[in-house]
Amino acid sequence: MESSKYQPAGADKRRGEKRVILDRSSVREALTTPDSIDGGNPLFSGLLAGFQAVVFGLLLVVVPVLTTAVISTTLVDQDFHFGSTLIVGLKLWILSSGGDIALDGQLVSLVPLGITVLLYLLAVVSVRRTLQATLSAAGVYVATFTALVSLVTAVLGESVHGVLRVLVTSIAVGLLSAYAAFRKRPDASGVLAQLRFAVAALPGWLRPVLGGAAVMVAAVFVFASFVALTWLMLGRESMGSILAQWSLDGFSGVALGITQLVVLPNLVVWAASWLTGAGFQIGVDTVVSPHEVVLGPLPNLPLLGALPQSAAPQSFPLLFAALIVVCGVLGGVYLARVDGELRWWAFLITPGVASVAAVFGLGLLFWLASGQIGGGPNLVFGVVGVRAVLLSAAWLVTGALVGFVLARPEPRRFAREKLRSGESEYAVASQSDDEPGP
Repeated sequence: MESSKYQPAGADKRRGEKRVILDRSSVREALTTPDSIDGGNPLFSGLLAGFQAVVFGLLLVVVPVLTTAVISTTLVDQDFHFGSTLIVGLKLWILSSGGDIALDGQLVSLVPLGITVLLYLLAVVSVRRTLQATLSAAGVYVATFTALVSLVTAVLGESVHGVLRVLVTSIAVGLLSAYAAFRKRPDASGVLAQLRFAVAALPGWLRPVLGGAAVMVAAVFVFASFVALTWLMLGRESMGSILAQWSLDGFSGVALGITQLVVLPNLVVWAASWLTGAGFQIGVDTVVSPHEVVLGPLPNLPLLGALPQSAAPQSFPLLFAALIVVCGVLGGVYLARVDGELRWWAFLITPGVASVAAVFGLGLLFWLASGQIGGGPNLVFGVVGVRAVLLSAAWLVTGALVGFVLARPEPRRFAREKLRSGESEYAVASQSDDEPGP
């Protein structure tokens, strides 16, 4: 009897070709090869991809909420209310997208960035599998995704601030997911070539700016991740003592663990602000920074037990700020890849513009990672935005200027010419001194 092979529904019957999954590499290829409507309307594929990304995100958040409610109400022998639970799931999805919501009459505006990252990954999958590789289709996808998320937020959200934050977040997620998906698709080479052509039309000193900014932001969060990991390792005992105060069964323990995981990226963003010297707050009139730590009553969440309980030693804040300067140096070295000769003003403008772009990205993340959980002044978390942005700009600009100047050939050539001219003048002066007088 001949064994049958699995043939996915996305097989191209029109061309008579079938994708047969035999091994792990075939599975990976099947999952990454686009199933967009070949020959169809690219605008329709953009609409479909945007709608699909929103639906995937809703299912990711709403289904676990409904499952949790069913299990919890069954354990305590209570009635399960589908409608109210569904609204809670929708509101949690809005919160993860950047919006403000109300739960039990209390305002919640702290975005769980862990779920936001998952929503982004689902958007990448949607684009990779559905969207046709054209700029017009990508534009329709971003517009559709942003419009749907903003519409639901306008209906169920709590403030204009939340709608604005959702608008910014949705545009960023849409653009980044489309770019990330196209980079993994072989049929998107034409789109990427168009983008490279558009970048090539820019002045030479401006072309690597976005890449340099991305390098700076990535380096900042690498260091911030190490800082957050250090906090978690050093704060194990405090976290354990807080956890011991909870009476948890197996299901509640899993729910608490998931809750802490989805806010762990927020802790990393707070650590980035802490490195700059600005720190962050856990309640009004509180501060956690390398220079000082002033804390008030804290929620009984084990993750908060990992926060520093005292200021760092006196010389350490400068060392932490130097790490942000190093991030700027790395970005400046990347920027130095500009081809051709540069005028003197480009040595100021190029690293300056790249640093501003990096600070803008950091500022958006500081904004997203800050908010309120419930009522009362003690439940305001996050970064003091203005101070963190200004300090980030100062350290990154300094580092980018240093890295750019040191990595470019023009300053080295200028220094060699000055050195040679100085040696020549010294030789001429020495020769004139050695000549006998009249």
